[in-house]
Amino acid sequence: NITESQEFSALGYKMSTSKDDPLCDTGFNGYVDLAEQNISVTARVPTSNSMAIGPFFTTGGSIGFYGQQYTGLWITDDGFVIFDPTRYGKKPWEPQILPNAKGPNALAALLWQNMKIVYNKEKNQGVSLGATPDGAFIVVEFDDVQLAADSGSTYDMEMVMRRKVSNEAGAYEIVFAYDNLRGNLSGPLTIGVENAAGDSGAALVNKGSAKQVLSNGFMVCFNAVTGPPPSSTPSGITASDGTFEDKVKITWQDVSTATRYGVFRADINGNNEIKLGTAEGTLFNDISAAAGVTYTYRVRACNDYGCTTLSSRDAGWRADEDGDSRWTATETFYIPVASSK
Repeated sequence: NITESQEFSALGYKMSTSKDDPLCDTGFNGYVDLAEQNISVTARVPTSNSMAIGPFFTTGGSIGFYGQQYTGLWITDDGFVIFDPTRYGKKPWEPQILPNAKGPNALAALLWQNMKIVYNKEKNQGVSLGATPDGAFIVVEFDDVQLAADSGSTYDMEMVMRRKVSNEAGAYEIVFAYDNLRGNLSGPLTIGVENAAGDSGAALVNKGSAKQVLSNGFMVCFNAVTGPPPSSTPSGITASDGTFEDKVKITWQDVSTATRYGVFRADINGNNEIKLGTAEGTLFNDISAAAGVTYTYRVRACNDYGCTTLSSRDAGWRADEDGDSRWTATETFYIPVASSK
C-alpha cells in the first residue's frame, strides 16, 4: 500500500499507451467531456502565444510530480504544462529530446511544438481547466490549439492528473488523451514528461513525428513508480581501441538493480555528446562510429524508478580498412599509432 509519505514521492513514471495496455484510460472512459463528468470549469486561458500563464489549481491541495509537491501549474501555448515557472527556458517553443537539462523542465508535454492558443467562447475554443468535486483529479483541456505557422492544423488534447499517487491497478497518475486531430503531425514534436532537474523523463515521441503514433481516442498513461533507482553508477567502462573494423565495442560492470543502460558518445574532449542507445546487458556495439576517429564513451544505469549519473569516460576507436590508424575528432589529419589491444 502507498504510505502517507509516498503520496507525492513518485520518483519516475512508467509509460504505456491505449494500444498496448488494456488498462490505459483517463479513468472516465476515454476522452473526458468536462460537463458530462461533473467536472466544473474553474478557469480558461486567453489567446496567447509564446508565454506561460498561471498558476492554476492553487487550491485543493498540492500536486505531486516527480517526487516534489507543487502548489500549482502553468499553461503554455506550445502544448505542454510546467510545474515550476523558473524552469521555463529561453526558447520554450522549440521541442527537446527528453530528458534534457536545458529548460524547460518540470513539464508534461502533450504535444510540444510551436503552437498558439486562440480563445473563442462561442466555439468552445481555447484551454479549459477543471477539477473533480473532491479535488482528486485535475484536467487541462486544449481545444483547437493551432500550429503557429498553420492555423489549419488544430488539435484537441487533454491531461488528466491525480494530485496524489495511487497503487490501484489502472489508476494512472497522468494520462494524455487526444481527439479531433486535424492537419500536420509530422513535427518535430515531443510527447512525454520530465522532472525539474532535466535528468529523468519518459517520452513517447522525442523530437520526431507523431503521424504514425497519434489518432483520435488515443491515450498515453504514466504510472508512478516509487522505488529506488539503481544504487551505483556503472564502473569499468572499456571501449575497444581499433580492435574491430566495423564497430567500437563498449563494455562495463553490471549494476545489480539496473534493468537497462544508456550509452553515450562524445568527442575526445568530451564535447558534442549524444545518446547512442540502450542496452539490456553490459555490452553495446557502436556501429555508427567513423573509422579511425577517437571517441569517448560513458554509461548510466537505469530501471523503472530512474537513472544514475553518467560514468567516467573511456576512449575508443574503430579501425579503418588499412590497419590500426586513427585521428581525433578535433583534428583533420591521420596519426598512425601502435595498437594497444
